[in-house]
Amino acid sequence: MLSFSMITPRSRVLSFSMIVYTVQWMERFEAYYRIWTPVYALGADLTAFRSTLLEEDRPYDNAEELGPGGEPYTQEDQADGYAQYALYWYAEFEWELRQFMTRHGGMWLFSDGTTETAVADAVYRISWHINPFNERDQSFLRGVLQDVRGHEMHGFLQAVARTHIGQVACAQWINWLRNCSCKWSEPVSRNQEHFPTSRHEARIAPECQVHCVIEACGDYCDLIDQEWRKIADWYHLDEPIRRGRSPEELYAEWQSSHVRRGTLDESPAGK
Repeated sequence: MLSFSMITPRSRVLSFSMIVYTVQWMERFEAYYRIWTPVYALGADLTAFRSTLLEEDRPYDNAEELGPGGEPYTQEDQADGYAQYALYWYAEFEWELRQFMTRHGGMWLFSDGTTETAVADAVYRISWHINPFNERDQSFLRGVLQDVRGHEMHGFLQAVARTHIGQVACAQWINWLRNCSCKWSEPVSRNQEHFPTSRHEARIAPECQVHCVIEACGDYCDLIDQEWRKIADWYHLDEPIRRGRSPEELYAEWQSSHVRRGTLDESPAGK
């Protein structure tokens, strides 16, 4: 075994340079994964919004839980909840992207130029296809999130609802989501993609703006995971990337083993 004392001065310099190089990669991928988390959550909640509206048995209708105005809770209320969650995660994505630009100059460093372009393209498409919002709306969402203690979802949604511009943004967000009329077979296999898209589902329209965002979210997550495997070669990660079980798979399994719900507290989706 070679001890540090046996290393020549030149090799010590090279070893130190390699350590610094490795730490820089770690720092970069920590930043990439800080974006990965809200991107994945955004794709999942956008999918959940539409998936909830596709449930033919409408299990949330007439639940004991009351709706926002005291009226009976409906399937649409459940879907709108996912829409609010998705808005939060979109704001978190925009916030983390801005932090990445500030800390790292917005430079995507990967194993090759093709991947760098693909990642930048996926990030751009997420915001591009959310066409209800312009750059000032994005700035508003980032500003609200910045002022919320701990960037918590509850505080963010409350703060947005207290302002006129926030109320308008929420209404535009919901209307944008409701333009999606796509359908797909559930649950979608995670061996293909993170989320259902037009690539594998014929009834999802390629021009659907909501699913264009969902597709871009999945692309970003896959690209970052694939690149981490290349960089983190000391892990000897030879097995294919496993995405794990999708939220839709877990929900379908839960639904098949329970009777019709009486309250939202009984549902994992209502937590």
